[in-house]
Amino acid sequence: MRKTGLVLALVGALLALGAGSAGAIEFFAFNPGGEISMVGPVTFTASETTIRCNVTLIGTLSRAVLGTTSGTAMGSISSGRVSECSGGSVSFLIPISINFVRLLVRTENEQIFGMLVRFTNFGVLIEESLGFRRCLFGPTVELLIAIEKINNEYVTARVTYLTGGIIELVRSLGFLGCPFEGRMSGTMELTPRQRVRFE
Repeated sequence: MRKTGLVLALVGALLALGAGSAGAIEFFAFNPGGEISMVGPVTFTASETTIRCNVTLIGTLSRAVLGTTSGTAMGSISSGRVSECSGGSVSFLIPISINFVRLLVRTENEQIFGMLVRFTNFGVLIEESLGFRRCLFGPTVELLIAIEKINNEYVTARVTYLTGGIIELVRSLGFLGCPFEGRMSGTMELTPRQRVRFE
């Protein structure tokens, strides 16, 4: 739990720093866009249940110029694989939409350092106790795509943080009851790295 706590504390600090304004930025675009993968360890917690898995998500990012309005569709996840779980098992309901939420900007220099995005139409099925407890959570979860400025270009960092936000119980599918909410946290490597143009 210590590592999970550190991740949540780091993400909380990053979100707190993002109180600045994005100025007059109205549009953004990814290059190259297209197919992406997100790979890394993810922790699922719900009441006294803790399940840790290696997760691979495959999807696409739009190549179009997109608006910075919250809810703008910017891509999708078309497949997901889960392996090496401890504490139970996890599976994803696919497809998942990726939607823009807001930019995170350092107040002291107006430099963008992150993009908060939301998975919508999202579902994760958590199973434990020999399958007697099966809990479907969703319908949204937020991620922080870290952004770096390199040689006057904005580039996505390799690590994407799951913010540890609440995922709500959608349905209990087993004989044992489910908690009303859970959380997802962890870090995932986003490849290929994307250049991000802001206008």
